[in-house]
Amino acid sequence: MPRQGGAILLPLGLVTAFFSVAGIGLWGVMSGWRKTAEIQLRLDSCVAGRALELRDRLTSVGNANLRIKAIRLALVAATLLPEARAALEAALKIQVALQDGQVLGWQWSQGLWLARRGCDGRDYPVGGLPDLPWLGREWPDMLGPQPLREKPGGGSEFYIRLAGARKRFSAALVSRFEKSPQNKGAFNAIVTTNRWRAKWARPGIY
Repeated sequence: MPRQGGAILLPLGLVTAFFSVAGIGLWGVMSGWRKTAEIQLRLDSCVAGRALELRDRLTSVGNANLRIKAIRLALVAATLLPEARAALEAALKIQVALQDGQVLGWQWSQGLWLARRGCDGRDYPVGGLPDLPWLGREWPDMLGPQPLREKPGGGSEFYIRLAGARKRFSAALVSRFEKSPQNKGAFNAIVTTNRWRAKWARPGIY
């Protein structure tokens, strides 16, 4: 009987040891997966935040440009109406100030992106955040401040890319939403060309 007990205990010990080693290995694999998932989530969250910010700023600056142009046209028509002209001039200044604030806000974000290496100093930006597709303004004329000038070939697609540990990457594309509504009139067609959208992109060289 003692021999039989020893014969039974030995296989049980081997089985226990096997499952212990397997459990440790499985725990290591799962821990590695969790760490990789955490890195990817951090990268995606950072890139998504900047992509949505860029989308919103592109939309705001572009819409302000359209409003500035419309107000300037209204100022031409209000030449003989001093009260209306004063209100339009005030509205023009407000649009210009809001637009300048959006541009400065994005420039600030561009600086932080490089200084913080993404969002928290643990990752590696693949290039800086893209520039907005506008130049400065022409000097004010008799109607007041002018709209921002578009850069020649300023583009309608902007990529944001970020790399992290464990060969993880994240990328987003902010692009102009080209689809225009049918039979909505020329003005609405122009407005829709200023619509921007953000979506995930494949990391790589663009």
